[in-house]
Amino acid sequence: MGAKRLIIVPIVVIVSLVGSLSFFYNGRYVPPKTPPPSAAGKVPQAYVSSAFVDSPAKQTGTLVIDESHFNSFSEQEIAILLSRVTARGYEIKSVGSLTTFMGSDARLKEREALLEDGLRIANSFLVALPWNEYTTRERELVRNFVDRGGRLLLIGEPTRRNTINQIAQDYSIIFANDYLYNVKEHEDNFRYIYLRDFAPGEITRGLKTVVFYVASSLSLENGGLVFTDNNTFSSTREQTGRFSPVVQAANGNVLAISDLTFMSPPYNSVMDNDRLISNIADYLTGSGRVFKLSEFPHFFGPKVDVIVGRDELLSSAQSLASLVNQHNRTAELKERENYLQETAFLGLWEDSNQVEHYLTGAGIQVNKTVVTPFGQKTQTQGTALILLQENQGRHILIILGDSRDTVKEAVARLKSGEFRQGLVSDNLGIYTITEAVPQRVAGGTTPAPVKGGNGN
Repeated sequence: MGAKRLIIVPIVVIVSLVGSLSFFYNGRYVPPKTPPPSAAGKVPQAYVSSAFVDSPAKQTGTLVIDESHFNSFSEQEIAILLSRVTARGYEIKSVGSLTTFMGSDARLKEREALLEDGLRIANSFLVALPWNEYTTRERELVRNFVDRGGRLLLIGEPTRRNTINQIAQDYSIIFANDYLYNVKEHEDNFRYIYLRDFAPGEITRGLKTVVFYVASSLSLENGGLVFTDNNTFSSTREQTGRFSPVVQAANGNVLAISDLTFMSPPYNSVMDNDRLISNIADYLTGSGRVFKLSEFPHFFGPKVDVIVGRDELLSSAQSLASLVNQHNRTAELKERENYLQETAFLGLWEDSNQVEHYLTGAGIQVNKTVVTPFGQKTQTQGTALILLQENQGRHILIILGDSRDTVKEAVARLKSGEFRQGLVSDNLGIYTITEAVPQRVAGGTTPAPVKGGNGN
């Protein structure tokens, strides 16, 4: 009898361990079983909703993807979503690398700097299955981004270890350590749950049925968008309920989804999953992000008119247009201002009367000195000004200087990013240059020093 117990106990332990690993395995990801293939090698029509045709509306902006926290996903898994985002006119940028582990103090500082640079240009930000923890500084950067209208997509899955709650909890969202299942009605496996209960909104527009494959419940009071039926269980509660694997928070600027698999082929073509992916792409490319001057040129829309106060600045205007064109925008030189169009104006101080209404609106006075709304007075000689103004939904960038060379140098600093060192407010930079033109030497450039202002 004793010998039998010695044999039975280890077997029970092993069975228990295998069962737990099958649902909460924190290492290599094992995807759900693919729906049975048809003779043509495609998902059978029985699994597919009525034909969905994506109809993207063109936008301008940038989606930044966090890959700096050893994130547990492959680029192939989100390829369909990203293709929909690019079809809408957005650029895709990544922060870090999926294969890089950045854990030392020095690397953490580097990672924080990468994230700050990435969010500077982002309209939307995607965080999926991060492994490494976020620093206090990184969480602050993400909060500031959301506070200024940036859209944040958070994706988790219960079978993949992640630290997504570090970001999610800042918006009162918790990805529960459970999985949802339905033994009464499901898609080939009790964990492949049907979802037919939707709150109205842009994310759920046109949906009838979607299927999630590895979903957990999300907790957020009054923020649910997609709900399970009353036959669905949570593995940690062992009771049925109306759970939500998709929620929205922060006045709509944060979207959290607890399943990534539904986006990947062939699961994207099941029921209305494709339509949901397109709705998410619309959401990501509909950001109302408010940009500052330090984020040049990402505050501009798709088309920008570049105007000069005098012909001697045409070369600088062409350089500015070329710089803007490198960022998925079209900048062209124009003779006069179109009050319905995004605009950049380059002039000398004598030309400031042409943009006086914008300067006055920003509290700036120009005579022999430049007076800012902060009471700061600066001589115009050897000085350049860069101002960003918004007027009736338009962005107007104004560059003024005391000479052609000073204006040229201001454009050069926009290109290098050095202009951020002379910012005196979110949308104003004043640059005192000791020489109108930095001395150009063979093999390089010696930039003129910048006085005053705090970097941003």
